[in-house]
Amino acid sequence: MGILDWAIWDMLKVKILSNKYIDLDLWSGIHFLAGIIIVIFLSFFTKNPLIIIGVLFGILLFWEIFEISVSGITDPPLLNEGLLNAFTDIWIGLLAGIITLMIILGIGFFSKTN
Repeated sequence: MGILDWAIWDMLKVKILSNKYIDLDLWSGIHFLAGIIIVIFLSFFTKNPLIIIGVLFGILLFWEIFEISVSGITDPPLLNEGLLNAFTDIWIGLLAGIITLMIILGIGFFSKTN
């Protein structure tokens, strides 16, 4: 990795909110965007909300397991986030995906009433 890559990496690890319940950093914004993009992509194939959210959850969970697995084999540890951050990233991605799906399907606050 070049110096610029390390600077960007370090910037994304800046904490926004961190306590015993949530560990939100700038990198969580990437997971938020991923939730939106994945749901938009999946909505082209199905409009079933259970399938879309299930697949989104599976992708987000797989990615966090991958990040935790890789953090132990890189030197220096690039993805050393912690379990709380992994859970936070999954919930952030799911939240973004659910809101996006509600907009696409016109559910709840986003219903198309005349």
